[in-house]
Amino acid sequence: SGLFAKTWARYLKKPLKTNLKRIVDPPSPTGFRRDERLNNLKNAFAITGSSLRGKRVLLVDDVHTTGATLSMAARQLKLGGAEQVLATSMAIVPKG
Repeated sequence: SGLFAKTWARYLKKPLKTNLKRIVDPPSPTGFRRDERLNNLKNAFAITGSSLRGKRVLLVDDVHTTGATLSMAARQLKLGGAEQVLATSMAIVPKG
């Protein structure tokens, strides 16, 4: 995700900020349903560093499976003051 984020920052000519930190390393969510993944990630992220107040944020994830990681991370960014959170992933796991 880090390398992917650096590439996006360069392409968009925007600074790369890593204000979102994973503070809990939850168990692997392999085989979890979406609701279980959301619960697994509750309180897993925290905002550090400079304020996000009024900022538009591009959230970068490596693999989008159920969207739980992106949802919980975006929620934390919004609580941290981000005006808008957009997300991108390198890969999407198809349902089924």
